[in-house]
Amino acid sequence: MNSTFSFTQDLNQLHRSGRRAPRFARLISFAITFIVFTASAQAQLEVIVSAGDLAPSGVDTIHILGPALIRADGQMSFYAGLNSISYDENPAHIRAILQTRGEEIVSVLQESKVADPTWELTTSVQNDAGLFAYTGKRPHTFYGYLVNVVETIDPNGVVTKYYQTSVGWEPLSPPALNASGAVAFAAEGVVHRGMDGTLAVIALNRQEVADGSGQVFGLNNSYQSSPIINATGEVAFTAQVRVGGFDKSAVFRGNGSGLPTVVARTGMQLPDGSSLTGAFRTFPALNDAGDIAMFMESENSWWIAEAIYRDRAGTLAPIAKIGDAAPDGNGVLANVNAAGIFRNVRPAMNQRGEVAFIAELSDTAAGELDNTAIYRGDGSVLTQIARRGQTVPTGDGVFERFYVVLGNNAYGEVAFMAGVTDHGQENSGIGIFLGNGIDTIQIAENGQSFDGEELTIPFGPRIESLTDPYRTYLNDRGQLAFNATVAGVWKNFRFTPPEVSWQNVAGGQWSNAQNWAGQMPPGSLYQTRLCRKCALGS
Repeated sequence: MNSTFSFTQDLNQLHRSGRRAPRFARLISFAITFIVFTASAQAQLEVIVSAGDLAPSGVDTIHILGPALIRADGQMSFYAGLNSISYDENPAHIRAILQTRGEEIVSVLQESKVADPTWELTTSVQNDAGLFAYTGKRPHTFYGYLVNVVETIDPNGVVTKYYQTSVGWEPLSPPALNASGAVAFAAEGVVHRGMDGTLAVIALNRQEVADGSGQVFGLNNSYQSSPIINATGEVAFTAQVRVGGFDKSAVFRGNGSGLPTVVARTGMQLPDGSSLTGAFRTFPALNDAGDIAMFMESENSWWIAEAIYRDRAGTLAPIAKIGDAAPDGNGVLANVNAAGIFRNVRPAMNQRGEVAFIAELSDTAAGELDNTAIYRGDGSVLTQIARRGQTVPTGDGVFERFYVVLGNNAYGEVAFMAGVTDHGQENSGIGIFLGNGIDTIQIAENGQSFDGEELTIPFGPRIESLTDPYRTYLNDRGQLAFNATVAGVWKNFRFTPPEVSWQNVAGGQWSNAQNWAGQMPPGSLYQTRLCRKCALGS
């Protein structure tokens, strides 16, 4: 029986007061769960754009779709290859950045291959204010030949150029962009930050580090040094520090007001007397609180990460490391970055400093049938999100392997791609899932029907997009952007999860996100339902 939950307003007032839920609220799931529910919306999977659609110009056709990014408000942006018929003399495939604006799709930027001046678009990233940073090729200011550039474009179409390389073949790192529009990138042996039209140096080769222990080296490989920037304008990046004539892999932070600081390096001594024996080869993650997360890989293997470290306010401590026990006691960690060919992406750290990662385990009860898992750790507690051999939410198969963590939002919801094996079958498909350690939602899976046609998720999915430093495929509302094919046609999808429900039968603080399905705190007046399944304790 369904009816309206009539005292939502009272419960919302309770949330604002921050008080513990009264006994009637804590026990209400037992008392009236069987008869009272709100009208709660179901999860929604919607197509935002398809290959073959008309571009915003109304003339060009969208021929190729790149992966989509999603903003806090649910609006999306994506690369598109346009099969241009605008230029009658020389039809060409041209690249563009498109975005949603309400129900419309609008053009942000479009390259030109036949117009004057010629220019090409390469990589881009967005922020929640609708500003984009991107790299591309434009004619050199003085000499006219194409060189690499870093620019931003705001919602009004105003372009700001921050950098151009001296020669056309000199690479640039993918740009990173913060909430206020400051951009960070590496170019020609220097890590830069551009803000308000002004360029600042964060670090450069042969520069002394803040503690006087050595010099920065290795910035000539701009891509490997790809920096990330947070809301305060602080920048983190990887490079080497030369100590006593030897180059040690390292992670740095800097803000442009002084020398760069070494956060972690091979051989560094820790307060507990141990030392960092591994290498720092992959990109670090940085949140707005200044937390930096990094994988420490084995010196002898690019495929094994010995530990995940987080630097918080100058204190370096492990989130997880080889030899740690699994949270359920079944096995020990043997690799904390078991993402295979996708291991080069940044750690999936959220604004609370929690890191989600794929781990390989040894000494497990079922051997190879339960020896990989996805965990979320905060330095004190590891929470299992999903495990090999665990039944998928639909009940139709089990998790067979985990490919990549797509996002980890501020409420601890983790989006991931996994291989699913039907009972008694092998390699039956790939799925995308959302979990928080309590609930798991299946977003999409190979072979499912969508509008009467078969949906197929590409292996990856189009993983080149994971160079996005913020993994903005998942937002704090639990919405996820991804692309897939339906009947062979590429489409960009937006997933919106079901509405939030209280799930702590024992009672607790209304404002504690852990008490809510999906860990979505009731910050506004949500549709709220009582959970029959939770009330029964199943």
